[in-house]
Amino acid sequence: FDMDGRAECFYSRGVYFAHRSRYSHHYAFRSSDLEGTIPAADGPYFHLLIVHVLRGAIKTQPDPWREEDRQRPGAGRLALGDEFDSVEGGPHRPLLAGPGEDDSLMCVVYKSSQAMAEFVVTYKCRQEPAGPRPPDQELAAFMRQYNLNIKKCTSIILQAKKFKADEVKLLARFLGGPEVHG
Repeated sequence: FDMDGRAECFYSRGVYFAHRSRYSHHYAFRSSDLEGTIPAADGPYFHLLIVHVLRGAIKTQPDPWREEDRQRPGAGRLALGDEFDSVEGGPHRPLLAGPGEDDSLMCVVYKSSQAMAEFVVTYKCRQEPAGPRPPDQELAAFMRQYNLNIKKCTSIILQAKKFKADEVKLLARFLGGPEVHG
């Protein structure tokens, strides 16, 4: 994981993980091929990682740190001290502080050893008609928009294997939707 992020990030240089994939989608790796071997900024395939993060003792910070605090070398570790291992911040929107469309809580760690990638989720987007959606249909709309079908698992390619029941539940929880049974 890249620990050399920009100092102007909300909580200084660190590795950022979103609780909701709708936030991460804005930073997804894109490619022109299903396997993700041909990078393309406008490619039809998006690739997201599902990651286990060892959060340890969490420092809750709903608001971004002050700019002068973010700029100092090692600001993240200094802010946590010996008392905390990670920051939970937000909710924030991509590149914007505070709640709104595509927002998510985020977890920030300052040691790459605190995270381990488990799955790569590959998906394609399609446009959804504009207009407001009732909140209870948000997950269903997200699934349609990104060609996801959790029950049948036909539209997600996960390292060339089918989902097991516990993987489906993990993905549903990752997407921020209701628990999937069966």
